[in-house]
Amino acid sequence: MKLPNKLLLYKLLLRPTWIYGIQLWGVAKIANISRIQRFRFKALRTILKTPFYISNHTLHFNLKIPRVSVLAKTHYKRLNIA
Repeated sequence: MKLPNKLLLYKLLLRPTWIYGIQLWGVAKIANISRIQRFRFKALRTILKTPFYISNHTLHFNLKIPRVSVLAKTHYKRLNIA
């Protein structure tokens, strides 16, 4: 399977699973957000079959996938426009 199809698989199947209820994450502990971030790292590495020597930061930067904390802040700001 090609890389764009693998990313589409991630975005359509896995992302909605962990992004559900993201509006409430403003009160979540950092440890819980880190746990979700680790799940994303493992899922992306499994789907893409990435070698162990490529860092998670490099993987996210090259694929242009934002971190969980950035997505949570974006959703929070979008829903709480005052």
